[in-house]
Amino acid sequence: MSSEPEKLLSQLMQGRDDDGAVANALLNAFFRGYPLHNLLPLLQSLNDDVVANGVWLASELGARAAPVFDSIIPLLQHGSSRVRFNAIDVVLVCASASRHGEALASTVALTLDENKGVRWCALGFIARASREQLRASIAHQRQAELAALTSWLVDQDEGGSSIESILAQLKETHPLRLRFAAVAAVRQLPETLALLELAAQSADAECASFAHSELRLRRSKHDMSGEKI
Repeated sequence: MSSEPEKLLSQLMQGRDDDGAVANALLNAFFRGYPLHNLLPLLQSLNDDVVANGVWLASELGARAAPVFDSIIPLLQHGSSRVRFNAIDVVLVCASASRHGEALASTVALTLDENKGVRWCALGFIARASREQLRASIAHQRQAELAALTSWLVDQDEGGSSIESILAQLKETHPLRLRFAAVAAVRQLPETLALLELAAQSADAECASFAHSELRLRRSKHDMSGEKI
């Protein structure tokens, strides 16, 4: 007789989960010890909706998804934007700087993705990736501009907060440079809060949107802690 997790997995494999209840129930089963290798049939499915559910589960599992990370890496190039979006979160917590340089570079490259939501998520990734993860991506990046901007971010980290350098970047007109400047401001908070507020006024809509979302997140955290910004 099939166990309850196996029944849930079978339902997802058939694409039966309109309200997300089945995926959530299976997520709880994984947290309770259901073997992680059971995620693989979802991640390797030819059905976009099935794969999307699988990668969402991996993203919710966080670092626990490390054993199946090799099956997540190809999904950064998946045809479904929903799949690419959630795969980014898995890279952040599972990618090793010493072993996954190509995957890290592919994630940085999603800042140029055709889908706005994926680009936004990729900006969040580079805002929160470790210095070592960003540095490891540089040698594997295929676009010189992305490699240069990532190197610039690493330099900001290693040299401490560089108000002048970030401010100069925020005066650029190139959208990607503006967005990386906003990311740099996030990485150097709280010293660069004024620069993040400046980025929120950017003429580039995506730079402004990203900066606004980070400011809201920061204010929410401070409201919960009772601290002043």
